[in-house]
Amino acid sequence: MWSETATALPPNFSKIRSGSRFFAWKDDLVCSAQIDDDDDNDDDDDDDVPCFARNQVERSRRNLGLETIDVYYIHNPEEQLNGVSRGEFNARMEAAFKALEEETAAGHITCYGVSTWKGFRVPPQDRQYLSLDDLVTIARSVGGADHHFRVAMVPFNLYMRETAEVANQWVEDEQKTIYAHGKKHFDLDSFLGAAKHYGIQVIASAVLGQGKLTGYVGEIIRDHNLPVQVLHCIADLGDGATDAQCAMQFARTTPGIITAMAGMRHHFHVDENAEVIKRIATYQYHPNLNIDPFSWSYGN
Repeated sequence: MWSETATALPPNFSKIRSGSRFFAWKDDLVCSAQIDDDDDNDDDDDDDVPCFARNQVERSRRNLGLETIDVYYIHNPEEQLNGVSRGEFNARMEAAFKALEEETAAGHITCYGVSTWKGFRVPPQDRQYLSLDDLVTIARSVGGADHHFRVAMVPFNLYMRETAEVANQWVEDEQKTIYAHGKKHFDLDSFLGAAKHYGIQVIASAVLGQGKLTGYVGEIIRDHNLPVQVLHCIADLGDGATDAQCAMQFARTTPGIITAMAGMRHHFHVDENAEVIKRIATYQYHPNLNIDPFSWSYGN
């Protein structure tokens, strides 16, 4: 289990700001920072993307007092798709990935990734849909087979299980050939399955549902007809477990997720949630991919 605190960095330009986060795990400290895009920025020039990315990496390093940042995220890139075509979006991502590969070569970051909200949860027909295959293809085009696009952050909790349950990602499979977004793909899998296929490490965010799950796990179990696999994960903690512990146990024991993040304001919450680390999970959540993404409608 990892714990998170956030440090806001100074604003950049008029619409975009850079933020940094620390993730602490036992005696190790992993530092990540992110390019945070609040708006569509329709007027941005692709030529400005590399300069902006380098500027934000340097600003984060300076403000954090670090020579090297472990993980650098592009935050909520799917928001760009509200204002630009998918072709323009891919061009911007290519420019950003190229700049971040250069920052990796310079020793300023160790690897980079994307932190998302809707992008990997929605079906392919949604405007904000993100294809992991597309992003990996872009990374390979600028960084080769040994590119440094290594991490993706996705919301995942008892309410929001789409990245494990919905088969919405195109992955390579020699047995099938399917066309989507004007290019050839091969098969459908969940986001977690696709991430495993492409070697992308997945970090779960919002595992407490932004605080909404800290007092309502019992209600969720009673009213939302949770799959039996989910109930097993919760019961695995035994009697006396708090709602927060149950929610974190579910996320952290899901195969394909390397760590589960939760924001904690008070030290006693840290102590409470850290107790989960001491529990050896005897059950893991293995969802059935039985949802057709083309008939699935997204809800907040």
